[in-house]
Amino acid sequence: MTTQDAGSPAEELAWRRYRAWAMTARKLKAKYQQAYTWVGVLALLGAIAGIIAQQLVLPDDSILGWNLGWANRAVAVVSVLCVTASTYMGKQLLGTERETQWVQARGIAEAIKSQLYLFWMRADPYQVSATDEASPEKRLLDKVAELEQVGVQLPRREPTSAEKSTPPARSSMTIENYLKFRIQNQIDFYRAQVRNHQTRLAAFQRVGFVLGLIGTLMGVFGASESGTKVVAWVAVVSTAAMGLTSFATAGRHQYIITTYRAAADRLEYLTGVWSSTGKTPEDQRRFVIDAEATLRAENAAWLVEQSTPVSPPAVK
Repeated sequence: MTTQDAGSPAEELAWRRYRAWAMTARKLKAKYQQAYTWVGVLALLGAIAGIIAQQLVLPDDSILGWNLGWANRAVAVVSVLCVTASTYMGKQLLGTERETQWVQARGIAEAIKSQLYLFWMRADPYQVSATDEASPEKRLLDKVAELEQVGVQLPRREPTSAEKSTPPARSSMTIENYLKFRIQNQIDFYRAQVRNHQTRLAAFQRVGFVLGLIGTLMGVFGASESGTKVVAWVAVVSTAAMGLTSFATAGRHQYIITTYRAAADRLEYLTGVWSSTGKTPEDQRRFVIDAEATLRAENAAWLVEQSTPVSPPAVK
């Protein structure tokens, strides 16, 4: 949500930090997923080239003026290069530290965003009190600085002038706007992600079934005398199946389906409770606190799940 009204300097600084960490997380995630894809593709190509090198028997003597013996050796070299590159990239680009970086960056961004909404709605710990020594603005900046300590070693990406946006001023953040721009947007996001991951999981399951069936048929045919060369290709199918399983596992599809659905259900429940209460200032504060607690709990669980290492595709 954006507005033409400028917020306080504290709001603007916290918003810039949120935007910086969110963009850092997206960049690190894109690089990690791109590397993961290349590791899988190279592993599969290496397996295919290896089988071709074993079965492609061409003579060294001239055929129609062409010496084709080099083709055997060239395909073998391609296989070695692909497998070596896949192994190297898997170790250098897909280590636990690489995945942890984008996971931490997103965790910081989501935590800062939650604090901003608590600040805008003047919910704990940003209520104004005559007994408080620190203003809500200082408490917000202190909290942002505390959250950023986790990412002191991360390569934070600062937004360009074209990517900068203005945070919503506190005066425009009514409970109606909070419900619309924070809660309903988040519910819609969760529901959309559940549908997307259900579609992806079903696709992985269908392709996995087809690969398993092909591998079984190839194995049966390879048992016959005329199918001896087919047996070698079972390894290629197995590599493809293992790579598919690895990608599906890395996507955490079932986990996301379960947790995002539960978070959306919880937010809808809290919204329903709010709608049926007296809507006093205390009711409003309690609703905001509970809603942000739900979002932080989902994010914390996501961080733990994403921090669990997943092995990249490998050649067997």
